[in-house]
Amino acid sequence: MKSCLFNTCSDNVAGYCKYHHAGLTVKQIRCKNCLQKQCRHFVKNEDHVWWKQREATKQKRKARKIALNERFM
Repeated sequence: MKSCLFNTCSDNVAGYCKYHHAGLTVKQIRCKNCLQKQCRHFVKNEDHVWWKQREATKQKRKARKIALNERFM
């Protein structure tokens, strides 16, 4: 169990905040808007499954956009 933000503990830590000296779960990352702010204190835990799912979703979105552009052009 790692220490997380908001005085919680979790084994499901997706990143670490150097400013708060605490781990962040996916829900906490979304709550604090770390990615939208492009926070310089945030460090990803590349081994976490959420990052792989997120990258797969981005790839699907890009492929869909390309397919739509080819279809209507």
